[in-house]
Amino acid sequence: MPTIKDVADHAGVSITTVSHVLNQTRHVNGNLVDRVQAAITVLGYQPNAVARSLRKKETRTLGMVIPDNSNPYFADMARSIEDASFELGYNVILCNSDEDPAKERAYLQLLLEKQVDGIAFVASGRHRKHLRPVLEHKVPLVVLDRDLGYRGWDSVLVENRVGGHHATLHLIEGGHRRIGCISGPLDLIPSRERAQGYQDALLVTRLPVDPILIRKGSFHAEGGYAAMLELLDLHPPPTAVFVCNDMMAVGALRAIADRGLRAPTDVAVVGFDDIELASYTRPSLTTVTQPVREMGELATRLLVGRVNGDSRSPQQYRLQTRLVIRESCGRNQASHRGDDLKTKGAKQG
Repeated sequence: MPTIKDVADHAGVSITTVSHVLNQTRHVNGNLVDRVQAAITVLGYQPNAVARSLRKKETRTLGMVIPDNSNPYFADMARSIEDASFELGYNVILCNSDEDPAKERAYLQLLLEKQVDGIAFVASGRHRKHLRPVLEHKVPLVVLDRDLGYRGWDSVLVENRVGGHHATLHLIEGGHRRIGCISGPLDLIPSRERAQGYQDALLVTRLPVDPILIRKGSFHAEGGYAAMLELLDLHPPPTAVFVCNDMMAVGALRAIADRGLRAPTDVAVVGFDDIELASYTRPSLTTVTQPVREMGELATRLLVGRVNGDSRSPQQYRLQTRLVIRESCGRNQASHRGDDLKTKGAKQG
């Protein structure tokens, strides 16, 4: 492969001049620039990206850690960050932790070794200590989706509790009084917030909060399936269920069908996330939509801003959700709950 010396010899200039042209570190006469660029084209010279990153102390690379790349919600989030990063001239290294804290810790160490310029991070749990080396190395960090209860870094979250409240209130307004809830893992703050929103709606409408109607799932379809079967075994079973993510809601719809029942005739269902699959289920799924693309774009802008010297105090954002009403709750109409709360982002802190 041609070297920088080959380029310099072909152009009839010094290696230093070629370096200044490549890195734009000093003004170079236009004629010399043309000669260097012509030599690069003729020889097919490719600058050494690693060497350039060492000199500039940046790699134009961001890292992202997500807990489950098989979940369409996280796949959409990763895509939004990749798209936004590409537009800003950055590449993305994507790491999937599989909800495994040990794998998560190993990937964070790998990203530090790769000298990424910043990290977008969705936690597998509440393991803040995994992020200590990132902070010690002063690598910019943005926490997405799953709050870790700490304000020492930038974060982009959503109003999970409000979304759960709207979903449950919609079922109550539809005439349901015995409403179940399938939560996600209770060690995750978003899961607890959504379940709390469910309870808020019951309390504000003076309906009892019955613990027997609350079942824990896994944020996967099989978890929703198993939890829904448990609810259907109750006497009497609930007439409606708020499911705290769409993948579990898909499992719940399957459980209802396997019992020879129909949604929404026998059991109404509302999910949370609004993954693409939600509009293709039968019946199509009423769900709480999250502004996942907006989250990814905002997180990317925050990271790149930090890389470029933004020294403001840590920024916290909570974006609003909307309830998208489809067929699974028995009130199929082109309407949304929460439009009055749909904003470009509500900054907190």
